[in-house]
Amino acid sequence: MVFKNNIYTKRSGYYVWPQFRILGAMAVVYGIYRLYAEGFTLFGVEIALILAGIAANILTTGIQINLKNKTYREYVSLLGLRSGKWLKLPDIDYVTVHNEQIVKQGGVQSISYKDRYKVLRIRLIISEKEHYDVGVFDNKEEAIITGRLCAEKLNTRLLDYTEHEAKWVNLKNDKQS
Repeated sequence: MVFKNNIYTKRSGYYVWPQFRILGAMAVVYGIYRLYAEGFTLFGVEIALILAGIAANILTTGIQINLKNKTYREYVSLLGLRSGKWLKLPDIDYVTVHNEQIVKQGGVQSISYKDRYKVLRIRLIISEKEHYDVGVFDNKEEAIITGRLCAEKLNTRLLDYTEHEAKWVNLKNDKQS
């Protein structure tokens, strides 16, 4: 999470799935091997393999929200250069911070597993059926501070739903929740 020049930036993750990142690493190794084995004479395929493998491992995705202009974009980033179309942010009803339980499961034949963990998610709520995910956090304080900043900059309310009972946060008087 980064606030800079009224632009909130949150990286979501990598652009490609982990298995393709592994293939990308293998392509880099194979491309370097081929360059070395051929005596650095054939460059076309080898360079393409190396570049594709590097790109698969460094492309990232995320969201940026310009709180001053009330615009947002989902971006793809290559070495810090972000690309994506800025769109007008609709009227935000409120900002919410809430717990979300994630369950991942998998396995083969007789071996299976379930991995359960909780994260804190911040959403900009537009209506009952429409929202934008702003970020996922492990730390409650960081999530509340980010939610508070978003709500203040967008001139809206903040709903703290990190406990059993949801409560509206008073943004004007209460500086620490």
